Amino acid sequence: MECYLPDFEEESGSAAAAAASNMQPQLPLLRARSELICLFEGVCQRRPADLLPILPELVEVLLVCVDRIRLKERGLDITFPALQRFRNVDSHTRAQKICVGGANGSLTFFDFKTGRYFYTQAHDGSVTAVKFSSDGRQMASYSLNENRLRLWQ
Repeated sequence: MECYLPDFEEESGSAAAAAASNMQPQLPLLRARSELICLFEGVCQRRPADLLPILPELVEVLLVCVDRIRLKERGLDITFPALQRFRNVDSHTRAQKICVGGANGSLTFFDFKTGRYFYTQAHDGSVTAVKFSSDGRQMASYSLNENRLRLWQ
């Protein structure tokens, strides 16, 4: 299985030396991030429907695992291209935001400028698709079960 592995060795020499001198133990999630990204990539390619019920949580874990500098510069589509197959996930690189629609009708907005996320119940049925406007200020969510399109600012 071939998978995308982000380049984590792009730290400057002084930052790497400072990190080595602190020698604080990493969280298990961070130590295994390359393996997790490879695993998620494989599951996204082989069984994407199985991930739909846990997609918001999956994206949250991926945001911990991926290289934040690359994410801010290139966006989620380039950093983790397997998520492009899900219509209920969208990102806006310039606005540095990600939105994930949940099977329970929720929307989770991740802001990688601040490192925070916001959760709201948007639909009574599962969210079928989300899409940011070209300027990143608005976002549309659609639920096929409800046959409803909602706009968000």
